[in-house]
Amino acid sequence: DRYLSLHTMRAIEQDLAALYEAVRRGCPKASTDSSTDLIVAAVVIGRDSLIATLAESIGTTLAANSGRRIDSIEFPGFPNETGVAIAERTATDTIAVGDATISPGDRVRLYLQGLNYSDRLSERRQIFGAGAHSCLGRQLSLDCWRALIPILSSVRRTVGSVDRSYLTNRIFVMPDRIRVRLEP
Repeated sequence: DRYLSLHTMRAIEQDLAALYEAVRRGCPKASTDSSTDLIVAAVVIGRDSLIATLAESIGTTLAANSGRRIDSIEFPGFPNETGVAIAERTATDTIAVGDATISPGDRVRLYLQGLNYSDRLSERRQIFGAGAHSCLGRQLSLDCWRALIPILSSVRRTVGSVDRSYLTNRIFVMPDRIRVRLEP
């Protein structure tokens, strides 16, 4: 990327080389060049989507409860936001959606964040997808979320304000910074 410094590029290359080596050591049966590339890509994408989902869910929950003590907030049982803003698929069958017809081969873009605002719990849970298109990191995301809730729920301070800024990214809703001002 032309906007990265040489130092940053070298650091990224070193991190990727270490990840490739860890995959080759940890998964020797799956370590063909092409399969290693896929495993490394899944780890990198999974990390970003996990961090984005957890950070956005915590930020949104705290912002919605400004003025309340954190230990009195009822956190949802699963992340209530997704860091994955979109998913794209290619239609395999003809389907009618309202007045539109989607033909085989058409690219379909799903805007997953809209599901977060549904009144129906079953729709909000679809942020992880379903069936064959279910998120590979769903269980890890749920495990991390469930581990964070008791820690957050032990904070005996009041949420004063929540300020968020975001990284420019076309795939993930990635908070750059979440600043929470706590009051006694």
